[in-house]
This record gives sequence, structure tokens and C-alpha cells, in this order.
Amino acid sequence: WPRGSSRARVGSWRRASSTFTAMATRSRNHLRHIWR
Repeated sequence: WPRGSSRARVGSWRRASSTFTAMATRSRNHLRHIWR
């Protein structure tokens, strides 16, 4: 398939991954605040 589409797909996956990482970090800080 076209190379540009694969690059766009990788970019979207990276964006989703960064968003998921941010959510995980936020939830981890939230849990730490609750447990303390």
C-alpha cells in the first residue's frame, strides 16, 4: 500500500499511545493520592 498511509497510521498510533500513557500516569497519580 502507499507509504504515506503507513506513516500516517504510525503517527496516529503514536498519538494514541502517548494519550494512553498520559491517562495511565494520571490514574497512577490519582491512585497514589487516594492510597496516601
